[in-house]
Amino acid sequence: MKAVSFALAGLAAAGVALAAHQSTAAPRRAHVVASSSCAAGEKTIGSVKVVGFPKLWLNGKQRKSKKSFSLHAKDRLRMANRGEVDFCLKEGGTFCRAFPGAKLRVVPNDQLLLNVRAGAAQCSTSEGYTKNIAAGHARLRVGDPVFGVSVTKNRTAVKVFLGAVEVRGNDGQASPVVVSAGTQTLARPGAAAVHPVALRLLPARKANFQKLAVQLPKPGLTKPVADASDALTAIFARDTLVVDLDKDAVADSRTQRFTESLLGKLAKTWGVALKTRFASSAEAAAELAKGSADLFVTAHPEEVTAAGVRLRLGDAAGVAAVPFMVSDKALVQLATRSDAGLATALRRYLAAAVLQSGVYATSYVGVFRTKPLYGRLGDLAFPTAAHATGVSTVVHQGFKAVVKGRLGPGLTVSSTVKGTCTTPSSATSRSDAWSCTDTTQRTWDPCFSGIQDVVVCPSDPPATEHPVDVVKLLLTKPLQSIPRVRPDPTAGPARRILATDRTICEPTTGTKPSFGSRSINDVCRKADGTKVAFLAGQPYAAGAPWAILSLPPDWQKNATAADTVGIAAIWFW
Repeated sequence: MKAVSFALAGLAAAGVALAAHQSTAAPRRAHVVASSSCAAGEKTIGSVKVVGFPKLWLNGKQRKSKKSFSLHAKDRLRMANRGEVDFCLKEGGTFCRAFPGAKLRVVPNDQLLLNVRAGAAQCSTSEGYTKNIAAGHARLRVGDPVFGVSVTKNRTAVKVFLGAVEVRGNDGQASPVVVSAGTQTLARPGAAAVHPVALRLLPARKANFQKLAVQLPKPGLTKPVADASDALTAIFARDTLVVDLDKDAVADSRTQRFTESLLGKLAKTWGVALKTRFASSAEAAAELAKGSADLFVTAHPEEVTAAGVRLRLGDAAGVAAVPFMVSDKALVQLATRSDAGLATALRRYLAAAVLQSGVYATSYVGVFRTKPLYGRLGDLAFPTAAHATGVSTVVHQGFKAVVKGRLGPGLTVSSTVKGTCTTPSSATSRSDAWSCTDTTQRTWDPCFSGIQDVVVCPSDPPATEHPVDVVKLLLTKPLQSIPRVRPDPTAGPARRILATDRTICEPTTGTKPSFGSRSINDVCRKADGTKVAFLAGQPYAAGAPWAILSLPPDWQKNATAADTVGIAAIWFW
């Protein structure tokens, strides 16, 4: 049987839908709203463009035309021994060239994006988070590396140029082997993949890898936009990134040297200087809270939150954390003040450094004289759906309560009450929105003006995707003219958030607690109603996707560090 060879390059620039991180059986892929430049019809998953004039079979039927055609899930492509085709998949922003002899199936099931069985192909993907691919008797779990696979009846070889690939032999049943940049492995039927060895490439294959790597967009390796991030604004204002080092975490001097090397490159990219110093968890908690330090390099970021509580920092206690490196079997993280902008910018830079370039590996090898331990970097090397990159956030706004002096189309008046409106809405910054009270002292917020002596108040829960029921509130006093300081509708709080991990988040009710000086505004639930997270502060809207701080449900009982989660869609009034 001819060898199957293909190179996959993660571009992390368009969005994706793919399999989430699992150590055993692959789960259903998490579908997110994503951008893709793959030209395909609405009811198709991709398209094929004939490059040469090959003998080409689609689902067992030979095609003799050079015209492009659409692809659907489970379609099978087989090439004869001449000619080439290009194909793309909207899912994953996947682009491939299939060479003579290739046999493959696109999106064969809910677990796999691609199944390559024979022939040769080269592909680029822009998944942004972990996906599963079948290649011969091996199963691959990839974030966004550049890698190649060669499959025959007797073996599957995996070669990694950038990033890392987890390989499970024996049809996915064997123990995983993580293959890092510059190495390769081999998996035979019924056996686990062997220990990786140094990468060996023919000149033509090396040139192709280099071409794929050069064309990768590296959005994380640029200076971030401060947007509404207090932390990024402070860093750029002082022209210095101030980093505290935990003495325990950097007991190995090499950890300190690696930190200064990689964060030095980050600082240079951001156009600022780097300043490092040693501190305890308590000292770091106080300095992060008051903004005199930006990062704390530690293996225990939750201890910084605990120290802040002990120091009675109140609402200022609490940090966010981003995976950074592995030192002495411990995962070292970057603790920051609770700021979605800084945490997101750090994660994007590190993900690009690990998956889309050799920046991370160069610093690591230069200090430790060995390959990075990608397999223990968690979701930095194998991103979860919560940390998808390149996913376009869809913004919904402009609820039409009143149109030309009449009730908005599709709305139904469920009841009529009387009352007054004396203050602007706290649910939106729209100039026509009010907070109102009826004669039973019930508060309605928001209510929308536009009809004489009447305001229209949605009565469906705020997180309802398409509100229909409204209350007509008859004004007992005229509306007053009140200056509005935030005319941008997206400057106000969201009424509904769809995270990239598919959870739905809605505004919390009652008194809002704070974490790291960020108000807890939303609670996220699974489809069955189980609480899975709380959201703190406002979204960081620079880059794709938007991101926001996320906390586990037990954050008030146990000291924790916040994470970030991507926003696939967000609704404002």
